Amino acid sequence: MHKAPAFWRLAPAAQTALEAASGCWLAVGLGEAPFLRQATFSVWNNVAAMDAYARAGAHRESIRAAQSQQFFSESMFVRFVPLSIHGTWRGRTYLHDAHSFAALADARA
Repeated sequence: MHKAPAFWRLAPAAQTALEAASGCWLAVGLGEAPFLRQATFSVWNNVAAMDAYARAGAHRESIRAAQSQQFFSESMFVRFVPLSIHGTWRGRTYLHDAHSFAALADARA
C-alpha cells in the first residue's frame, strides 16, 4: 500500500491517453478494492490500435515505472477475442457479434 501514491501519480496521464486512444471501444478500471483500480479491462477494434496504446506514451511509462519500482507483486497482460458485446456503457451502445470478432482473430493469425 505504501507504493500506491507513486503508482497513482502515473495514472492520470495513462487514463487520458486511453480515453483519446483511437480504436478503444470501451475501458474500465478494475481492482481488489473499489477505490484502488489496479488494472484496466478494455475492448479494442483491432490489435494494432491496442498495441499502439499499450506500448507507447504514458502507458508505456507506467509499465516501466511499475517494473522498476515494483508496484505490484505480480502482473498479467492477457488478450482475449470476445464472442459478442451487447449493451450500453457510458451512453454508448455496443452490438457486436461473433463474426465481428472472428475477423479480429483472423487478422492476428
